[in-house]
Amino acid sequence: MLIGVLLLAWTLKNYFTSRIPKDLVPNLYYVIPFILAVVLNQALIADKGADAMARVATIKLNTEEGSINQRLRYYEDVLTHITDSPFLGVGIGNWKLKSIDYDKNDIDGYIVPYHAHSDFIQLGAELGFLGFFLYFGIFLFAAYFGFVILFKSDMDSDNKWFVFLMITALGVYFVDANLNFPIARPQVLAPWALTMALISYYYHQVISKKKQPKNISALTFFPLLGVLLMVPSISITNTTYKSLKGQLFLLRDFNNNQFSVTMDKIDNITPDLPNITVTTIPMKSIKARYYFNAKKYDKALALLNEGISANPYLFFSENLKAQIFLKQGKIDSAHVNARKAFYGLSKNALHASTYAQTLQIRGDSKEAVKVFDVLSRKSGPVIWRNFLIVLSQMLPTGDLDFVKYTTKGVELFPDDKQIFSLKKLAVVGQQKVKEAAAISQLGLQNFNQKKYVEAGLEFEKALKIDQLEYAHFENAASAFFMAGDYDKALIYSDLVINQLNPKTGKSEYINALVHLNIGGVPKACELLQQAIDYGYNQAQSTLDQRCK
Repeated sequence: MLIGVLLLAWTLKNYFTSRIPKDLVPNLYYVIPFILAVVLNQALIADKGADAMARVATIKLNTEEGSINQRLRYYEDVLTHITDSPFLGVGIGNWKLKSIDYDKNDIDGYIVPYHAHSDFIQLGAELGFLGFFLYFGIFLFAAYFGFVILFKSDMDSDNKWFVFLMITALGVYFVDANLNFPIARPQVLAPWALTMALISYYYHQVISKKKQPKNISALTFFPLLGVLLMVPSISITNTTYKSLKGQLFLLRDFNNNQFSVTMDKIDNITPDLPNITVTTIPMKSIKARYYFNAKKYDKALALLNEGISANPYLFFSENLKAQIFLKQGKIDSAHVNARKAFYGLSKNALHASTYAQTLQIRGDSKEAVKVFDVLSRKSGPVIWRNFLIVLSQMLPTGDLDFVKYTTKGVELFPDDKQIFSLKKLAVVGQQKVKEAAAISQLGLQNFNQKKYVEAGLEFEKALKIDQLEYAHFENAASAFFMAGDYDKALIYSDLVINQLNPKTGKSEYINALVHLNIGGVPKACELLQQAIDYGYNQAQSTLDQRCK
């Protein structure tokens, strides 16, 4: 789109200068393919789910959508850092470390932000305002060079067209640099550097014609000096390449929880630099995994202590130290490190699991309760489950904190059966759950013997003891329906539908049968459809027969 707009502007400028219609012909190079693509899309593949026009019509800015919301969060973090430290940045390439500190409440596992998705503001965070304006200045100078070449020089039209295309390509890169991170992609940087060089070359050609040749000065040797200064980077690049080859094995093992690298190779599989992996895990710490697995705990701890300084924001090292201390039976040391790791990255399930273990061993109910101050829906059901289990082993049934947080867990994750079971343990208690289950079993025996009234009475006893078990209410509704007591059947099935809401479809089906018997056909048909939507297929035949 940008190329098309720039091309249109350039051809219109040429046309109004020369009044020659052929100057507008280059626009056809992108107009005809665009029209042809749309026509073919609508004629051949629109009905196969690839309707481009329909896709365009649905485009909207939705800040609730994951990737957009994430990117806006990254922008906010970078701008916050620039505001707090406008002159001294965190150092070139270090934003991927500092970004963890800003985004720690939203990081899942060890998936860190890496980039700010805007090279300009990221360089501002890394190098301060000076770095930002220097990088931005490159594009300003290129735009100025292009303006001089296109509008202030007598260069022939063919060369001007070529320069125009270079400026257009630079414009595309400029947009990409504002939305992504091309500065981290060598395959993009190389064409960018070539484009800048070509624009500078043509600008030099223009100004050299306007000025008299000067004597050779010291600045003439600047390119040679620049090449000489870049020679040491060859060694750095080679070292980085060797490290990346070694990281391929280390990270593959890490992601698959394997240990394929042998102990005699682990120390030298990567050089000392860089000291973190591409995923920001400290190199010493990821190697410590292998010593931990080999039960060489002292060596592993020594490596982990060195790894902490390489990336103090990820807390990978502290968590692994806690696991080693647990193996050694040093519970207090394990607790200190596990606590630091959990509160450092509270959405990391591994950190949460390790911390939950130390709390459970220590029996520290006060610390276990404090955990829920930092938990939210974003923490996910696994982390909630881990800490609720810890509470269940420390606090008695009816404890206010136990009831409060299990209830909150069910509200956040209503479809998680394990969290719901923990709520039953908190509110009802294991003994009463078993008692109600035994009474319910008697009700089922009566039901199977077609003693529906007696069955309903037993189910009523059970539901009064365990008011969170929807099956007791559902069974009671079924028994009273079969006994012809439609009022009670409606009461108990309504309770399941409106309060417990397990979404099994059975209560909707029973409720529908009651309405069919008392003349409420429209309501019954609505309930039958809901039961089918919940997967209760037995309702289908009734719907077909009674709701035509």
